[in-house]
Amino acid sequence: MGEDQVNLDCCPSCCSTCNARIPAQVAEDPRYASTNILPAGTIELMVATLQFCDHLHADDGWHQFRGDLMLPHLANSTDSSICDELDYLIKHRYILASYRYHVSADLVYIRIYIIPYDLPNVDGKLLLRPENVAKPARLYLKRLLPTIDKTLSKWEGYSDILVSSTFPSEPFSFSNVVSSSKAVHFLCDKPHVL
Repeated sequence: MGEDQVNLDCCPSCCSTCNARIPAQVAEDPRYASTNILPAGTIELMVATLQFCDHLHADDGWHQFRGDLMLPHLANSTDSSICDELDYLIKHRYILASYRYHVSADLVYIRIYIIPYDLPNVDGKLLLRPENVAKPARLYLKRLLPTIDKTLSKWEGYSDILVSSTFPSEPFSFSNVVSSSKAVHFLCDKPHVL
C-alpha cells in the first residue's frame, strides 16, 4: 500500500491516538443505520480548530455529528444556529448526520441523511409527531435542504478531487421528493407527517 493510500485511510478528524487504532463505533439503534436511510449530500462549516476528535465513529466511518461539540471549533459564530438546528433534527429523528474534517481547507463536511417517516420497524413513531416538535422541524428542514451539496467528492470528504461528479445513484433530489419519497412530505403541505 502506497503512502497516498495510507493518508486516505486515516481519518483527518481523528487524533493521533485514534488514527493508531480503529476508533470505537457509536452504538446506534440499527433501525437508523446510515444504510437504511436516504443519503442527501453534504453541507460545509468553516472551523477555526485544525483538528478535534470525539474518539468515536458513526456507522458510515465518519464522526457522529453533535452540534454542541462542534460549537467551540466554529470559525463563524453565526454557524452556531446551523449546529443547533441539526442537533434538533437529529434528536427528533428527521436526519442523521456525520462529519469529517477536510485537511487542506479549514472546514468540515457534514453528511446529511434523511430519515423517511415510513422507515420499517419503527412502529409508525415517525409518522405522527406532536405539532410542537414538527413545526420547528419543518422550518429547519426548509433552511437545510437548499444548502445540501450533492457533489460525490465532497460526500467522500475531498474538495480537491478533479472529478466533480454527482452521486452515482442520484440521492435525494428536490425534483422527485414529492413523487418518490415520503422522507420530507412537508413539501407537500402535509405537516402532520413530520
